[in-house]
Amino acid sequence: MENVYLYCVTRRGLSLSDGLQGVKQGRLELILWQELVAVSSVLAPEDLHFPMDDVLRHKEVIDYVHASLPVIPMRFPTILIGREKVRLFLQRHSSRLEEVLNRLEGKVEVSLIAMVNGRGDKPTHIEKHGIRPETRDGIGYLRQKKQIQEEMHKLSPGEEKVCKLLTERLNPLVTESQIERNSTFFSIHYLVGKDRLNEFEGQFEGIKGELPDKILYSGPWPPYSFVPEFLEV
Repeated sequence: MENVYLYCVTRRGLSLSDGLQGVKQGRLELILWQELVAVSSVLAPEDLHFPMDDVLRHKEVIDYVHASLPVIPMRFPTILIGREKVRLFLQRHSSRLEEVLNRLEGKVEVSLIAMVNGRGDKPTHIEKHGIRPETRDGIGYLRQKKQIQEEMHKLSPGEEKVCKLLTERLNPLVTESQIERNSTFFSIHYLVGKDRLNEFEGQFEGIKGELPDKILYSGPWPPYSFVPEFLEV
């Protein structure tokens, strides 16, 4: 049975460029179900290792689709067994896929990565050692796990100050936003309308002088951070 590599889901109306290649330099194929389209490559059963060149091709394919149509990008290599499995995936999730495409239509993702100097917080034991819940009791284990996750994603006072300023100035220009946190930096991902991107960039430039810490601006990209979990098949 053939392996089908799935790049993204979009709507009918996509025309593929002759020079656009998929992973393993393979031919791209559109698998359809009603108005939905899965942009795919058919692989040999043994082709399950993807070097860096294929990672870049994955991005190129999604960028190409996103330039003209709303797109639900797969964030990671996604393999389904056979074309019928892909059609079944489209059929089974058709209503939610249409809903997500409507939500992402005309949108791009912009990310701000903030490294706050002088946090004043020492790394927690959790952050330093990746501690796991130690209790053997089921309910206690889940409570400890929740506590660990909350601690790892808690912003420091300095980070909260930066986040508050960004939220006040930028959120009126965006559709959605998400915050991610690790032990050294935090990221805010914004879903921005293409028609408001210039306004968003201008607003960010206008507040850079008020930000006490280094901020890395990244984007615009296809909306990778706004793909629902159920699509990570």
